[in-house]
Amino acid sequence: MSSLAYGALTRKRAEAPKGMSTATAPPGVKTYVDALAALVPAEVLALHAFMVEVTTDTRKIDGRSVTAITDPGALKATFWVCIAIAILLFAFGRAGTRPDRWRGLDFARAVVPAVAFVLWCILQKSTAWDAISPDTLSEGTRALIGAAGAIVVGALAAWMGAIQDSAEADT
Repeated sequence: MSSLAYGALTRKRAEAPKGMSTATAPPGVKTYVDALAALVPAEVLALHAFMVEVTTDTRKIDGRSVTAITDPGALKATFWVCIAIAILLFAFGRAGTRPDRWRGLDFARAVVPAVAFVLWCILQKSTAWDAISPDTLSEGTRALIGAAGAIVVGALAAWMGAIQDSAEADT
């Protein structure tokens, strides 16, 4: 999905009549789509994948693939840039409604794709997380944080979509 699409989905829910954004009014989709869009910030995941490719080197050592960070500064910067871009893309997608129409949960929604990106980095091996926080978490702890975090963040995104659906439309 996309941070931009998540913002646009939120905008459409805000513009829809109360209780209708999951049925007949645009966006006309259930709130699990909010969770999916929020949890897969595709734009920043693509940027991150590209930057991991150019800032690391993988070699076979004793029959095992070992990845070494060759440019830790750029990979650390990538981590923070991806967080900022995820938030900005949500805001661009949410644009169209006046900024003073943003509700408190819109600001929480804006950070959901960024949190999802961080969880992706924690969950996977050889990511920008390794440049930010090398060897601070065991593989099992990373798996637990990433997987449990995704469940919680996905549930929160769906819940916030339901809250938006039940709110009065922005006019």
